[in-house]
Amino acid sequence: MESEVVVDTTIQEKNITFPTDVKLHKKIIDQCGKIAETEGVEQRQSYARVVKKLVMAQRFRNHPKNKKKAYAAARKLKTIAGRLIRELERKLS
Repeated sequence: MESEVVVDTTIQEKNITFPTDVKLHKKIIDQCGKIAETEGVEQRQSYARVVKKLVMAQRFRNHPKNKKKAYAAARKLKTIAGRLIRELERKLS
């Protein structure tokens, strides 16, 4: 029986980002676009340019001067995601 145990306690950090609401809303918007394309559904608006700007606007949301603008952008992304989902629900059988 050994009197001493050697343990390696070094930890390798993983390259994982936390799935924030904004990232999930963007994912929903992207998936709605893909579904509409594969099913041949004509969308009223794709929001491609708008979403890009909104994601950039909320990117530095922890900075005090950008907080208000960032939260507004996050709210708009949530609204757009909801709109696209409802539109697909209406148009798909």
